[in-house]
Amino acid sequence: LVGQAGGAEVQARQQVAQGGHRCLATEGLQVGADKAVPGPIGVDPSMGSMPVVKGRFINGVATTQAFELDVARTDAQREHGLMFRQSMDPGRGMLFVFDGDAPRSFWMKNTYIPLDMIFASSDGIVVGVVENAAPLTLDERRCDVPARFVIELNAFQAARHGIKVG
Repeated sequence: LVGQAGGAEVQARQQVAQGGHRCLATEGLQVGADKAVPGPIGVDPSMGSMPVVKGRFINGVATTQAFELDVARTDAQREHGLMFRQSMDPGRGMLFVFDGDAPRSFWMKNTYIPLDMIFASSDGIVVGVVENAAPLTLDERRCDVPARFVIELNAFQAARHGIKVG
């Protein structure tokens, strides 16, 4: 996640042009050295006071559609995630924000919809993608490359939008 809207997308495009990386630019999320602070575009009433931000992946050629992402930034929000949701609108997802980069693992316990999981480092580089994670399992979905952010989207969105490790 490279920062605020506007300059963040320009910065991400420059980074992509230099090294071919895929990055996520967000509107409404400020990322500091030690934490990410939402400045939401809205609040998702179905998730209490969880802020919502807009995110876009940039692959050097094009920018994906904007996704509206619920921001899970507390332990309780990250633990609950998308559990018990029966569906998720296209163009929606969840952004999990952690305090620092580390290997991450997720499971799909009590999650009813298949998901893609995109793991990104502190500088917004996509370091792992798990596609079409089957719902209602305790199978571990892992990324051993350190990541600070995990973005969950409806299944097959990563491939549909060209979101890859890079």
